[in-house]
Amino acid sequence: MREPRRITAEDLRLVSACAAAMLADDAALRSIDDAAVRELPELADDDATLAHAIRLSNGSNVRHWLRSLARDPAVPVPPNRSSDVVDPVVDVARRGLEHEALDAYRTGQRVLLDAWIAAAFATAATPERVQAIVEHGSRSLDAFVRATVATLVTALDEHRDELHHGQTAQRLRTVGLVLDGAPIADDRVARVLRYRLDGTHGAAVVWSGLPDRMQRWTEDALQRAGARRWLVLPATRSTAWAWWTDAADATPARVADVLGRDPRVRIAIGAAGRGREGFVDAHRQALATQRLMEDAPHAPAVVTFGEVEGVALATRDRDAARAFVERTLGPLLDEPDDVRETLRLFLRHQSSATATARVVHAHRNTVLARVERARSALPATARDHHLHQELALEVARWLPSN
Repeated sequence: MREPRRITAEDLRLVSACAAAMLADDAALRSIDDAAVRELPELADDDATLAHAIRLSNGSNVRHWLRSLARDPAVPVPPNRSSDVVDPVVDVARRGLEHEALDAYRTGQRVLLDAWIAAAFATAATPERVQAIVEHGSRSLDAFVRATVATLVTALDEHRDELHHGQTAQRLRTVGLVLDGAPIADDRVARVLRYRLDGTHGAAVVWSGLPDRMQRWTEDALQRAGARRWLVLPATRSTAWAWWTDAADATPARVADVLGRDPRVRIAIGAAGRGREGFVDAHRQALATQRLMEDAPHAPAVVTFGEVEGVALATRDRDAARAFVERTLGPLLDEPDDVRETLRLFLRHQSSATATARVVHAHRNTVLARVERARSALPATARDHHLHQELALEVARWLPSN
């Protein structure tokens, strides 16, 4: 076996420079975070809560390792014991996904190492220096991940009783079985959850930067909204999953009005549905809505599935959706936001300049001028396809660009 090249002071300087360069590239760091999530579809598909937990934890590890290397590459990187790492893993483990949570760190290690190798080639001028950076980074990263995973295993052991025997864990596992379509009897579900699956259900995902307070806050808000029975579970420390019956009284609009009164809280609401199927569908719709809200910085604090159903369907395949938007809108994507937004609202209001002017608070002639500018920027092949234009403009509002 070939012995590793002996590292020199100049090699260490380049390792530090490589780490500093990666830390300074926000776009590259976001790509690493996103890639780690994509590598684990069984954890993140259609569940923005889990995707956010994975991204937060992986991002904390990446930045912790890079900062340590940039500061002193000769010193072993200590394990990351921050709450940004430990709390998301405990959250994921509460859902019965303990092993997947730990696998996420090994996946993140592979994604980060690929990025490190690419950065090494950009930092060093000779193959020998590139080799030194890659080998030192690989050994350092492997030791760091092993130490951090050991720390997480200890943290999970400390929560063992809660995770496997606590009432919240049992209720989350039961909900997971229902959502997965397992043949679990309705009576058993009702005994564990203290919530029946018959009747008409509303569902919401409620989250904020207020850890450990969302369950009680959501229960109080649902009571004020007119719900008589509800089920609220802590999906993470700062996220609650909620269902309620008597949806005829506690309508999505009524719930949105009551829950949306606190500006620190964000709410994604599914459409009401009946029985076990409605319980599942309403929740999945709320998750799909949350997924769009997490990706769109402009999103309102409260969004119902009815407002974004078309976009949710159109963005199931995100790469295909981006290609559709780019093909349909072309140079219009480079125009100012108010030009695109005016065309979107103009199409939504059946090409009424007067109605659009009221919405955008502009003169009718200003609306017509923006619409003309927008249409002149469209590719010739898309100018007569108003339905395609409207859909592409809606998708572009919610779908993050590459």
